[in-house]
Amino acid sequence: MFEVECQRCGRCVSGADWLRAKQCCGGCGSSFVKGRYTGLSRKLSAAMKADCRLSSLSLYSELLPGNDLVKEVASEAGAVAIERWRCTEALVERASGKRVRIYAHRQDANPATGSFKDLAGASVAAGLKRHGVSRYCCASTGNIGVAFARFLRKAGILFTAFLPSESSKEQEAEIRAFGQRVFRARGNYAQAKKEAAAHAVKEGDLLAAGTTDPLRVEAKRTMAFEWKRLMPEAPTRYVQALSGGTGPIGIAKGMEDLAEAGLVHAATDVSLDLIQPSGCAPMVHSYHRASRAGFPSGWEQDFDVITQPQTSIMTLSTGVPDAYPVLAPLVRSTGGGFYAVEERLLAIVARWVAEQEQCRVGPAAAVAVAGLLKHQKTMLNDGDVVVVNVGEGVRRFPKFGIVVGDVCASSEHLEKQLADILEL
Repeated sequence: MFEVECQRCGRCVSGADWLRAKQCCGGCGSSFVKGRYTGLSRKLSAAMKADCRLSSLSLYSELLPGNDLVKEVASEAGAVAIERWRCTEALVERASGKRVRIYAHRQDANPATGSFKDLAGASVAAGLKRHGVSRYCCASTGNIGVAFARFLRKAGILFTAFLPSESSKEQEAEIRAFGQRVFRARGNYAQAKKEAAAHAVKEGDLLAAGTTDPLRVEAKRTMAFEWKRLMPEAPTRYVQALSGGTGPIGIAKGMEDLAEAGLVHAATDVSLDLIQPSGCAPMVHSYHRASRAGFPSGWEQDFDVITQPQTSIMTLSTGVPDAYPVLAPLVRSTGGGFYAVEERLLAIVARWVAEQEQCRVGPAAAVAVAGLLKHQKTMLNDGDVVVVNVGEGVRRFPKFGIVVGDVCASSEHLEKQLADILEL
């Protein structure tokens, strides 16, 4: 069954004991723990043999904290395709001469709320229900709040979301539509986290554990399992727009589990390449500073804090990168990197993807694709197999869809715009 292992002192406790200890190690108080399972190799190897083209989290229920309850609340979360993007491959080859294969993990197709946060939402709901938790709260920049509202309602758990003051009315309304509670913070995401914490103390709600929460990380790691099960070749690079960091931490954990089961050569086989909008890129700046200094002792504890993020993409407006001390060493160990991209590029990139790959991406997913194209000369090697996380679709952000639709140009002109703007 599910246990957690403290990454500071090595103590192992049951998932129930971890929740009772307010999601911290009962020995040293650290909040950084990893999930552990009995029979991991056997269960994971069996799942790899499943005879289904698309699978939901239910396929991996024995490898998730909620166990059998995952099947009850998952609502097909994770049953999405992995598509090859040949037109984008050709664009990269014309621009840099590098021949790569690019696959899109279409998390925008999740049927519940249309983002890869559905994975975390379903897993958290199942895990909390399994252990009798009835009230839960968190701060959210948007997508995770909607996913929590959807799945926690199905699990019969009262949820309270604290959104930054500038969050969209659409996302607030969607959370309320599931019968859950929403409060707007008196400031940005950092302030929303403070207010959520105060609410948890006052009302006795369980507060979301944060970026390294195993209830979320364990769900995100199933993306790596699906690569192994569905892709015709092993990926070498993973590209994702970055906010808090649960996604790439989950990918790293998934690769660790695959390596432990003997299904991949090493946990570091896939490089983590993470993209932030230039107006809110604290991890990018911190990592590049450490790199220029030769990664001195303690470098991972030295990170920037942006008190007023200058980005219109609220889902990527995490100015206080709490996960950096955990995430940055993972990125370095895989040979990956942190990159920034300007928001002015996003509409053109999204229009290109819609026309050429028939995929309508949301603004954060456009950040991932734009970062891949802009930094291809330094990020990619000839022969790389790239997985891009399409973490959300445009239906979550109708205003962005309107902007993308207003980019009126022929396919040839679009490619020229991309070449000029991205300096390909």
